[in-house]
Amino acid sequence: MVLFCAQSALAIRNAHLHQEAHRLATVRERERLAREMHDSVGQYLGYVLIQTLVVKRLVTDQNSTEAINELTKMEVATRELSEDVRESILDLRTAVSEPGSLLFALREYARRFGQRYALRVDLDMPEADLFLDLIASVEFQIMRFVQEALANVRKHSGASSARVAL
Repeated sequence: MVLFCAQSALAIRNAHLHQEAHRLATVRERERLAREMHDSVGQYLGYVLIQTLVVKRLVTDQNSTEAINELTKMEVATRELSEDVRESILDLRTAVSEPGSLLFALREYARRFGQRYALRVDLDMPEADLFLDLIASVEFQIMRFVQEALANVRKHSGASSARVAL
């Protein structure tokens, strides 16, 4: 009876720890999203607001050439923001749904990312059985690393292909 009680207490404790780990992972992801939104959406919108005021002044002063130049800058910034938002949505939609499904999720993400941005993404991954025993939080972090790396390739490299090696 004592052994049963000890095992039950341990199982309950493990369940609480699992719930706490899940809660912390959710909090971390929300914080990441908030930072990402601040760094992209918030900054772009601030930029567009300032540029709108500049264009308004230029139009008032009848300086149409300069106004067109400023509008072109706003157009570029808006396109970049749109891509960032779409990429964030793709990141959120791509999840490792079941233990052991990391390789499938990575392949699917690389395929969709490559199609979306006309970028050839090659995955160089070890045998699938190396990933079978990873805990969910590790799989999630690997997925986030790959997503962030490919986002940096898209934003900063001008490359037509990328290689992800695990």
